[in-house]
Amino acid sequence: MEVIDFQLDQAVLESDRRCDPLSADVAALVWTFFTMPVRINIKDADMLQSVPILSRGDVWIAESAPAEIRKAQAEIVSSPWLPIPLLHLAMEGTNIVRRLNVGETIAYDIPGGGESLTFHRIAAQTDVSSSLNGRSATIKHNELRWAFEAFAHRVRQILITEIPGLEQRQDLWRDYPL
Repeated sequence: MEVIDFQLDQAVLESDRRCDPLSADVAALVWTFFTMPVRINIKDADMLQSVPILSRGDVWIAESAPAEIRKAQAEIVSSPWLPIPLLHLAMEGTNIVRRLNVGETIAYDIPGGGESLTFHRIAAQTDVSSSLNGRSATIKHNELRWAFEAFAHRVRQILITEIPGLEQRQDLWRDYPL
């Protein structure tokens, strides 16, 4: 199963509306606006899930009544969702997958984190690997392309619905992968 999805964050939308996306520079829109949790799951491998520092271990809990400290086991589960500028992933990710030739490797650098997703095409398959967690998965290239194109379409549809007037920004949509 291939999933590229995002969680619509109304607080982010409200904050971005106050920064006037209708007159903002295109680079600012692509690199900094609409940063919301994104999930990329390929063949049950969550590519954006960070590796937790502690996955299972002892914690100390202080109880106030009666005053005592007790030891307990805790499990920390990291989230498969990573905040990424939606337009950046939609545009850059889709363009990378579209232009990826057989035998070629191209990295998508995740904005703001120094991490990347690497795409390596082998015939009709593409291997995707994550520097965030070391996971990799192989997928049919046309399925990966379809997943990115569907993501880009959904991002555009939601943003032009949520930000009236954004559809008029021809400087933004001219190079958008539709």
